[in-house]
Amino acid sequence: MRNAGTLAGLADDDVVEVPARVTEAGLEPLPQAPLAPELLGLVQHVAAYERLAAEAAVTRDPRTARLALLAHP
Repeated sequence: MRNAGTLAGLADDDVVEVPARVTEAGLEPLPQAPLAPELLGLVQHVAAYERLAAEAAVTRDPRTARLALLAHP
């Protein structure tokens, strides 16, 4: 689901896997404790790679694809 402020340190439109409640209005993420600094850095790194990889797939830009490969932890 979209982060939408669920995990501090990530963009609102980053996709996160967190426990959620299913309601008539849709999915409602359950509150989450902040990620430990040693985990947050890795999660942010992977999110940056995912953004670059998605951009490369959409634009078919070889430079962006190389950046995505270099960014992968």
